[in-house]
Amino acid sequence: MTEKLYKILLVDDDQAGSYGIKLYLEDCLSAQVNWVKDPYLAIKLAIEEDYDLLLLDINMPNLNGLEVIKEIRRRNKNLASIFISVRSKEYDIIKGLELGADDY
Repeated sequence: MTEKLYKILLVDDDQAGSYGIKLYLEDCLSAQVNWVKDPYLAIKLAIEEDYDLLLLDINMPNLNGLEVIKEIRRRNKNLASIFISVRSKEYDIIKGLELGADDY
C-alpha cells in the first residue's frame, strides 16, 4: 500500500466540481483528500487536524470561505491555503489574500 504524501482539506459545497478535484489530487499527488461541504466542520477540522493544504471555495451557504479563512487565521493556524472560486473580481482576490489565503 502506498503512503499518502499530502493531507488536503477540500471545502466546497459543489459536489460535481469537488468530486473531480478530489479524484485528481488523490490520483496525481497520491494525496489523502478530506472533502467537506459544511464550512463549520471545515473550521473544526482545520484547527484540530494536521493538514498540508486547505483548498477552499468562497461561495458556500451559511458561512462563506472568506469567513472560514478568517476564523482559521484568528486561531493562529498556519495552514497553507488556496481559494478555488469562480469569483474573480479584484476585490475578492485582494480580500481573500488579506484574510490569510496564500493564493487565489
